[in-house]
Amino acid sequence: RGNHFTIKPYGIKSDPLSMFHYLIGYNAINAPAKPGYKAASDILSFRMSRLDSVEIQYLSSGKLTHKELETLESEIEKKGVQFVTSEKSIIKVWLSDAGIKRYESQAHLRPPVLSIDSKDHHIYCFECTDAQILFYFFEFGKDAKILSPSELAERFKIKYKDAFDLYS
Repeated sequence: RGNHFTIKPYGIKSDPLSMFHYLIGYNAINAPAKPGYKAASDILSFRMSRLDSVEIQYLSSGKLTHKELETLESEIEKKGVQFVTSEKSIIKVWLSDAGIKRYESQAHLRPPVLSIDSKDHHIYCFECTDAQILFYFFEFGKDAKILSPSELAERFKIKYKDAFDLYS
């Protein structure tokens, strides 16, 4: 809220369960990069319900190049429309028995399993974005523990501590 972006739009897409719609495109050259992203050419994705306003500008062509279209469609296919702006990494999560049952039954935002540890069947490996893991597993509480990467585990720890401090 309060941020302004100029984008070359790709379109409006819904997530796999059609729960939310996202405005997707490229950050226009004259716009600042989205906070936390590298350059002004980054892909942008905004959940429509979070937008305060949208204004059409007719200052220059907003047409995407063939390469931009290919890149965008590839990124959406690999990461999902709601996580298209994030980088994927390998993430290991320990799940309790209750966590495994919850993972198997809760489909919304569920990351696909890359592998399950052959010795400890409670350690799941995912190739997805940190944001997807955070959105999906944070509500699992004691039934999910991020093992790696350590930076993501630290984010969970801080968020849980902040919540705990609120009730202390």
